Amino acid sequence: MNFSTFCKQDRHAPVRTAWSTTRSEKQHLPAHQRSWRRRLQTLLRTMKLITLIMLVACMHVTAKGWSQHVTFSGNNVPLSKVLDAVRKQTGFVFFYNRTLVRDKGNVTVSAVNEPMETFLNDVLNKQALDYSIENNVIVISRKVYKQNAADTSDVNISGRITDEAGQPLPGVSIKIKGTGRGTTTNSDGWYSLSNIPESTVLEISYIGFASQEAPVKGKTTLNFQLRSFSKDMEGVTVVGYSTKNVKYLSSAVSTVSGDQLRDVTSNNVSNMLQGKAAGVVVSGASGDPTVAASIQVRGQSTISAGSSPLIVVDGNIGGTYNPTDVASITILKDAAATGLYGSRAANGVIIITTKTGKAGKTQINATASTGFNKATNGKFKLMNSQQLYDYQQTFTTRPDSVLKNNTDWFDVATRNAMVQNYTLSASGGSEKTQFYVSGNFYKEEGVLLQNSRNAYNFRANLEHKLTDKLKMAVLLNGIYTKNYNHHSSTLYGAYTNLPWDNPYNADGSVRFAGNGGWLGREQHNFLYSLQYNQSNGRSFAMNGDLNLDYAITKHFTISSYNRTLIENGKDMSYYDRRTKEGTADLGALYNDIDFTSTLLTSNRARYENNFGDHNLSMLGVWEAEKRLYDVNSVSGRGIPAGMTAMSTATEVKNTPTGGRNEYSFQKWLVQGDYNFANKYFLLASFVHDVSSKFGNNNPGGSFYQLGASWILSQEHFLRTNSAISFLKLRVSHGTVGNPPPATIPRWASTCTTRARVMQAKPVPTLHKKPIRTLPGKRSWPITSASTWVCSTVST
Repeated sequence: MNFSTFCKQDRHAPVRTAWSTTRSEKQHLPAHQRSWRRRLQTLLRTMKLITLIMLVACMHVTAKGWSQHVTFSGNNVPLSKVLDAVRKQTGFVFFYNRTLVRDKGNVTVSAVNEPMETFLNDVLNKQALDYSIENNVIVISRKVYKQNAADTSDVNISGRITDEAGQPLPGVSIKIKGTGRGTTTNSDGWYSLSNIPESTVLEISYIGFASQEAPVKGKTTLNFQLRSFSKDMEGVTVVGYSTKNVKYLSSAVSTVSGDQLRDVTSNNVSNMLQGKAAGVVVSGASGDPTVAASIQVRGQSTISAGSSPLIVVDGNIGGTYNPTDVASITILKDAAATGLYGSRAANGVIIITTKTGKAGKTQINATASTGFNKATNGKFKLMNSQQLYDYQQTFTTRPDSVLKNNTDWFDVATRNAMVQNYTLSASGGSEKTQFYVSGNFYKEEGVLLQNSRNAYNFRANLEHKLTDKLKMAVLLNGIYTKNYNHHSSTLYGAYTNLPWDNPYNADGSVRFAGNGGWLGREQHNFLYSLQYNQSNGRSFAMNGDLNLDYAITKHFTISSYNRTLIENGKDMSYYDRRTKEGTADLGALYNDIDFTSTLLTSNRARYENNFGDHNLSMLGVWEAEKRLYDVNSVSGRGIPAGMTAMSTATEVKNTPTGGRNEYSFQKWLVQGDYNFANKYFLLASFVHDVSSKFGNNNPGGSFYQLGASWILSQEHFLRTNSAISFLKLRVSHGTVGNPPPATIPRWASTCTTRARVMQAKPVPTLHKKPIRTLPGKRSWPITSASTWVCSTVST
């Protein structure tokens, strides 16, 4: 017999217990054996009864141990904080999904010496949560509403869904849990469902808002108010290559919303930022609308290199945008925040995020604004005719006939300038696809005559969820600008021309100062030159982004952000032969044409996970950028009156010039971000940059950043302090760099002209060969910065 046969026989063999006997066997047993069997059965019944009584007693003791009491009072506190208080008072350990508890929002609780089960029922039922107790562990889960199969009664239900401000939400998804059936709200936020079981559970979801569940329980009306995900101190902001909760940052960051920016009528974000963020200084050199204001973050950080901050648009370095399309601006100030941009972060980083669409009914918005600018000298006043006459009488003699004219040249040169801004936008989409499209026209007149700026902008942002794991975004932005520059010494003449000179002839025509009788030193009437001279520029920039995000797992995501930017511009200055500026050259014309193209790819890998109170985030980035810039300048003289084409020039005025510049950047970075219980935070990152702007023997530089913070207000000894609502101690240290300007020359050529025949002639220059640095010398300007900060918010 083999082993298999033995096992089969043993498995199917009849088995008898020591006590099992048939009825016929019992009848044939002797009397003394039947009596012994009866006594044994009585003993077994007694033992079973004792065991049952002991089991009931143990269950009573266990129940008594669970029925501990809880005392807690809090208004609008996180649910996790309530559970933590129960744990400390009862000794029970909680097991739950952190995201599930966080998404339920804050609760208001008031209980004094209340049984633990009653306390948990009151708190968790309101949040559609359930719990179970196993030994000394309380497991929290989503409440499951079981539908009664025997319940065949159906109801019709309807209601309205609004946001926190009571405004209706169109396109909200309402689904019957466990089925594919559902509906969406109309433009007024109303919904209805017919013939659904009384035990149905409704699932409410909407992009940008916390989801909700609610049982019907025979009701015919159910209204919902959805809570939006806040973007303020309790929300998130864009910081470098990710978004983080502002409250939990270990670096210096300021955030300005788009609504805060638009209290100023301007087409320049620099002007809009003035006075909006601490440590950010915005200054304008003049009131010229064609010249942007300068921005400095935490002062001047360099002596000879540029001091402007790095601009990042929609996650990529550089790019174009229109202020009306800005959703928010994040300003990174210290090394721990800016360090991710390595060699280009010494002057701070400004991150601009543009608007995106939201799921729901298409919304069309039209806005129009207008304003006026007026030049002012403050308390500085120019002399009028009488005052100037009286003053000059102290050292010379003037005939009193000069007093017949009293020209306010400053008033002649300036005007009340109008600013106009018109925007038309449309946004909307579904849960899978969202879009935002806008067009903008902006016109700003300068306070000086013939000085203005016109800008036309178009933007289209499209986001689409290709699969449950793959998301794509296509962002397009085009800007065309036409600038009319200040020329003909208008501002200079406004201050230097004498009030005794009349700008107009007796017949009302503009007077030419060179015909005699002009008393001013410059012998120049700028009004005459403004009739014929021109100075303007036009530019077009097109920006296209393709962004892909793929979630390999719920903890690991890879992304690829790619951008193409093309810019083209032309500047023209024309001085008519009839004006003072063009007389010497019998008419002069200057043309400058430039072209810029940029290709950028940024590839990222991100890992985020939590292990109880331990939260870990890891980021890796490889980024490459290539930029091409070329410019050509030519000038001519002997231009016929009123002609602005270079082909009409009789000869070249100056030697034509031109240049071409190409450079590239590559970057590798890794960052680790850890926190414990959202109280203790550690941040570390390392960046290595390589650029063709530096010598072949030392083209790269490495930068590091460290940061730590401690939220003291989360500690037990400060939670009950009503005077302090938020208190954080933060420290950071890091190194950043500042590269040379974008147009540093590598090679150049000039052209000579003979009888209007132009021949190219290469000329060696100082930087014809690649720039080299001394061995062992670092070619990267590096800035090291440390910061100690204590942030406190008192109520």
